[in-house]
Amino acid sequence: MATSYINNATTPRRLDASASRMPAVRRIGLSDLHNALRLGWEDFKAVPSHAIMLCAIYPVLGLVLRSPSFGSMLGLGTMLLALFVVWVAVAQGIYIAHFGYEPAADVPNFVNRIFTTPQGWSLILVGCGVGFLFALGALCISAVSFPMMLDRHASIADAMLTSMRVVTKNPVTMAAWGLIVAGLLVVGSIPFFLGLAVVVPLLGHATWHLYREAVEPNPYPQSEVLPPPREHRSAADFPAALFPWQHK
Repeated sequence: MATSYINNATTPRRLDASASRMPAVRRIGLSDLHNALRLGWEDFKAVPSHAIMLCAIYPVLGLVLRSPSFGSMLGLGTMLLALFVVWVAVAQGIYIAHFGYEPAADVPNFVNRIFTTPQGWSLILVGCGVGFLFALGALCISAVSFPMMLDRHASIADAMLTSMRVVTKNPVTMAAWGLIVAGLLVVGSIPFFLGLAVVVPLLGHATWHLYREAVEPNPYPQSEVLPPPREHRSAADFPAALFPWQHK
């Protein structure tokens, strides 16, 4: 009986693992982006102070609780940070190739040279082109990765692959989403970065709703494996029950 119960209990978990590795992705449109932002705003209005506090203390909570997805999320966050550092280094290299090691503030008529000289236009075109490639890479690997890690406890590879599949299936929609995210971050940064206290939680909620629209739900949701039922024993069996091998 015990062996049969264990096999029956663990089978759904194996199915769940296989299903979470390759979830089906949907085709979404611009209306879905609007809906995700609307629902994200509704979520934020419901608990605005809680959302802001969670953005500040979530890393600490994740470290303390050691949730199954925290390691994957930390790994992907580290990868995105490394990507940003590389982008800054490449941008610095592009600037040095065009204007040398002299800081921009010390270059005479720097703004005028940027827009009126071939050197300046080359810096704009090359810099924007390379920056676009880095931004595209970041969008592809992280569009729905973090929500998927939370929802399915997916690994970094599975989450990144699913995110890239979503972008590949919806290139125009996800490009628009990238522009929306960039625009909101810029707007939130203008008043001394104070607007980010609203923009970041809003984008977090909206990204969750976008993930739910773009990725099919798990057909085998994770379920808790319950212990096998205990055999009822009488009080008279107390001494012998301590030594079950005596009955085999």
